[in-house]
Amino acid sequence: MHPLTRYRRDNGISQRDFAQMVGVDQSVVSRIEARSVSPSLNLAIRIQVMTSGKVTASDLDCAARAA
Repeated sequence: MHPLTRYRRDNGISQRDFAQMVGVDQSVVSRIEARSVSPSLNLAIRIQVMTSGKVTASDLDCAARAA
């Protein structure tokens, strides 16, 4: 399970609500969790801040995980 998915579920936050919290569309969160896209550095940092470091920028780099 993707760390962002785990964080959201553990905290009862929907993709839509989390997307609003970080300023993107719900589909962006969905694609990040599916590991089909990597977020921009700016978005990765916003996610890390919003999750109080529980989801780090390195957790969000699907390209590095695929290597």
